[in-house]
Parts: sequence; C-alpha cells; structure tokens
Amino acid sequence: MFAAIRGIRAIVETHAPDVLCIEEHSLGKDFTEEEIMEALIWNLGYDYVSQPTGETAWFSPLANTIFWKRAIFKLERSWRVQLAGKDDKVPGTPQKYTPRSAACVELTHLAMGKRLAVCATQLMGGRFEDISFVAEALSKRNTRAESARKIAASIKETCGDDTPSVIAGDFNVMLNGYREGSAFRSNAQSYFDGSLIKKALELGARAAGQLLSKEDYTFDGFYVPFQSQVHAVLSGELGYSMAYGRSDSEAEMKTTFYAGCIDWVYVRKLVTLRDETVVQAIDDGLSDHNAMMVTLRL
Repeated sequence: MFAAIRGIRAIVETHAPDVLCIEEHSLGKDFTEEEIMEALIWNLGYDYVSQPTGETAWFSPLANTIFWKRAIFKLERSWRVQLAGKDDKVPGTPQKYTPRSAACVELTHLAMGKRLAVCATQLMGGRFEDISFVAEALSKRNTRAESARKIAASIKETCGDDTPSVIAGDFNVMLNGYREGSAFRSNAQSYFDGSLIKKALELGARAAGQLLSKEDYTFDGFYVPFQSQVHAVLSGELGYSMAYGRSDSEAEMKTTFYAGCIDWVYVRKLVTLRDETVVQAIDDGLSDHNAMMVTLRL
C-alpha cells in the first residue's frame, strides 16, 4: 500500500495542485490516518480535512479528503454532507445503499481575500450499485441527482449564494461516453446487456410487485438519460458548469479502469481555463482511476 502512496505522492509533487481532492483512499488494515497522511503529504506544505462515509469498511475514514496549500489558502470551516446512510434502502426493496458522503471546506485565498467552497465526493453507482436504476425510476428517484442537490444546497446554506464553489469527485457515471461514436459506448452497452439489465429488472420487479419488460428499459431510451441526469441537474438546475473543455467521449479522457470518464469537476462562479489534463495512475498500478487536473480562476 505504501508503494502506491509513494506513487501518488510523486504525482502531487510533480503537479503541485493548490487544491487536491481524493476519494476512497484506503487506510489499510493496520495503519492510522496520521501514518497515511504523513507518507502522502509530509513536508509538501498541505493541510487537509477528511470525512468518513459511515461505512464499516477499512477505507471509510478517508473516503473523501480535501488538501490545500497552506501558503495559498486558509481554512474557514469544514463539514460533512451525508448523502446516503447505512439504513437507506433502494425504493420499494430491502436492499440497502452503500453509505456515501461529501467532504466540504470553505477556504480563503490569502493573497486575494476571496473565499472558495470545495466539495470532494463519491456519488452512488458503479459496478456494484447500478442495479438500482429501475427501482429508483419507478419511485421517481435518482440518487445521484439527489446527492448533487444536497451538496449544492449545503454549500449555499453554509457559505452563501455568492461564494464560488467546486464539486469534484467520482460521479460513477459518464456523460457523452455512452453515445454513438464514443470510445466507451461499446463496453458500456456490453455491461448493460450482459448482466446489469437483468439484475436491475429483478430488483425493480420487487419494488413494483410485478414483472417488468426489458423493452421499457432500453439502453439509449432509458438507461443513458437516467444515468446522466446528475449532469443535467448540476448544469441546468443548480447553476454549475463542467470544468472540462473536451468531450468525455474521447479515448484520452479515460479516468477509470472499467469505463471512460466518471471523475468530474463542476464549478460555479469560477472561471475555468478548460485545460483539463488526465494524469496517469492506472497504468502505473497506483489506482483504478486516473487523476484529473484543471485550472480555475477566482
């Protein structure tokens, strides 16, 4: 594990981001948070805040972490937004959601005196959780979209409506990556057809109390719009904009071992240079995700 941490530290040293967000960082089974953080950022000039998800898993305590350069920013406050608790269930079923949360900070830029809110999160979904989409839809729910609303509302309530803000993390969902011509569509559709839709219909049938037809829940007509609803909510309802200049349908935008770009940075009342860079971590065996770097201006 510490070999991976040394590799991640090398990435941080090379790119020296002013703000760094990490999700689902492992504590390992025999180490403390202090030992992990010392190995990761000692002597690099960062302070940090971490927030747990509420899971019992050994990676939970460091599930969402935000770092900032203490020479550039001062911490004003930090807080956690609980997105799904240990007793929350897929609508109409006894199946429990994996607990999810968001770590949030409000920082002051020391030179400019301006404030900035940053949220690091991992939203619901992924290979082990996507089966809930039919059951959620039957109840007119979408947990990713709901989570985005919770985070945005918490930032607004805590920091005010005028504070520039960033929501970043593993959204567990692509956007244009599902479309025709995308480098990632074929794998996404194979995953959908191969195992996902059958399990999703079985879980949905439990919620509905009746059998459901596969023809009503097609890949393009239903699944893709449902999956990508969180993007529509952030950009159309909550006033956030994507920090990336390229479409995530491009092969170079791959951020995860299992799909395309599912790691996102959304901003509000900030200028993005749209100069995103995908920083390799997968090929080096450091993670099943690559890092994404963007330049923002207050």
